[in-house]
Amino acid sequence: MAAKFPREGGSSSQHPTPDLQELLKNLVLKDEELDDVILPREEFVSLRESARWMSVVKVHMTKHFGNQPFFQKMDVAWGFARNWSIQPVEENLFILQVSCLGDCNRAMLEGPWIFCQQGVMLEPYDGIADPKSVVLSRIHAWVHV
Repeated sequence: MAAKFPREGGSSSQHPTPDLQELLKNLVLKDEELDDVILPREEFVSLRESARWMSVVKVHMTKHFGNQPFFQKMDVAWGFARNWSIQPVEENLFILQVSCLGDCNRAMLEGPWIFCQQGVMLEPYDGIADPKSVVLSRIHAWVHV
């Protein structure tokens, strides 16, 4: 849908100026175009705070499982002290956000985390990148020698 702008010297009543918010809704930027986007400091700080203590979580399993049993099992296993949320991205892939540094450290540094006898991998997430692009290449393990 092309927006119509008044020409110089033309009557704006014939072609009303489109609402900026409406134009922004239709704006689609590619990743390389975002390199030049500049945000006001307050907005940047707000966005950074909202993406704080986030992780991408992947269950290393090929068969389908219900999200709710996974959430319940990990709620018990992680035992977070404060509120947390987890959002599905696609099958076996989730975004986890916790409310404090202690819970973040628990999820990222303790473990290994297991669900249905399969490993659960976590990697830090900035909240901006495509969660599917985060490389999940390691799993914590206990080894008895």
